[in-house]
Amino acid sequence: MKLRILLLSLALVAAATSSMTATAQTNPSTTSINTQPQQQPAPQKRKAALRKLQADLDQAVSRAKLTDVQKRDLASARATLQQQFDRRRNGEAMDREAFRASMKVLRGLAASEAFQPEDRTTLQNDLEALRPRNGQGRRNAPLRSGKSQNPAA
Repeated sequence: MKLRILLLSLALVAAATSSMTATAQTNPSTTSINTQPQQQPAPQKRKAALRKLQADLDQAVSRAKLTDVQKRDLASARATLQQQFDRRRNGEAMDREAFRASMKVLRGLAASEAFQPEDRTTLQNDLEALRPRNGQGRRNAPLRSGKSQNPAA
C-alpha cells in the first residue's frame, strides 16, 4: 500500500514537473535561471542503480570462484528479481518478501570471499545505493517516540 502511494505521488510530481516545463517553454518571461544541475527522478536513479548492479555483478561473477551452491543461489536470486521486475512492469504487485529475500542473498554473496576484494567493494556499494533512505523499510528505524524497535538497543 505504501509503495502504491509512493508511486502515485511520484507520478503526480512528474506530471506537475512536465506541466511546469511546458509552461516555462511557452512563456519564457516567467522562467527563472537555475544554475544547479538537475537531478534524476527517484525511479530513474533506482533503474540506473539496478542496471549498474547487474553489469557489475556480471563482471564480478566472471572473476569469482563461486561454489555450486553459491551459483545456484545467485541464479535463483537473479531469476526472482527479474520475475518481480516483470510483474511490476506489467502493472502487477511485486512480492516484497521475495524481492527482499533475493536482495539478502545478493548481499550475502557480495560479502563472501568468493569475489575479488575490489568486486566485493563495488557490489556492496551498488547494493547500498539500492537501500531505502530516511529510515523507510528499515527494521531498526526509530519510532515516533524516539524508541528503537529493536528490544536489544
